[in-house]
Amino acid sequence: MSPALAFSKTIELEMTPVMMKEIWRTVQKAMFGKASTADLEKQGEIDEIAEHLNRFFSVQFNLDGIALPSMELGFADTAPTHEDYKNKYEGLDPHDL
Repeated sequence: MSPALAFSKTIELEMTPVMMKEIWRTVQKAMFGKASTADLEKQGEIDEIAEHLNRFFSVQFNLDGIALPSMELGFADTAPTHEDYKNKYEGLDPHDL
């Protein structure tokens, strides 16, 4: 079964830290070709991945400010909201994000 076919259906799972780590790792490999987070540059690459994931979860699931483990407490209070992303990316195809 191809990955596209496997994910063409929606399944509801409770998000766990391990699942988020695997999602992060998949995105980092796709964006930067790096398998280990230790190889990522803090200024730039990590920030870009975090922004990409926040945008994806905001647009696809109407979630506001996913706080990642490395972020300081209170991040979710100042993170971009779904409305911020909606206004910025309204009219775009989500598959182009």
